[in-house]
Amino acid sequence: MNAATASRLMGAQGRSHLPLRDLATGQPSGKLGFVMNDLLENAVILEANDAFYSAFRRRDYLAMEDLWSKQANVCCYHPGWPGIMGREEVLDSWYSLLVLGDTPDINVTHPTIIRNGSTAVVFCTEHLGEVSLIATNTFVIEDGSWRMVHHQASQLPS
Repeated sequence: MNAATASRLMGAQGRSHLPLRDLATGQPSGKLGFVMNDLLENAVILEANDAFYSAFRRRDYLAMEDLWSKQANVCCYHPGWPGIMGREEVLDSWYSLLVLGDTPDINVTHPTIIRNGSTAVVFCTEHLGEVSLIATNTFVIEDGSWRMVHHQASQLPS
């Protein structure tokens, strides 16, 4: 399921419209109810996280630009770089890496989500050849989509 499909299924409160079932028979009752669907919302968050790494792998600056929030404050901590604050500055750093630089091949494992309302944090391990980094990616809901507001990656201890 892609993010657009999931977003259509989700209401403004992060709920999906699912048929209620009769508790005695387990059959649909014919009534609609609002049921929190954490698995669906987490799938949408992971799709946003996957889109970030897909843009990174493809060196697709325009896709990367689209992922970052246009309304919230943003920041980024690339390994070995000082912190970068502000959308324009963060996107300039991604332009330097994706368009002007030599971006290494990246694979991601162990994504874990912590979600609080309209904010989600994804912790994962980035693998760049023989080097492994721990990464934190923070997303907020903006115009019905999860948009990135923070990325940080640093080397794991040996």
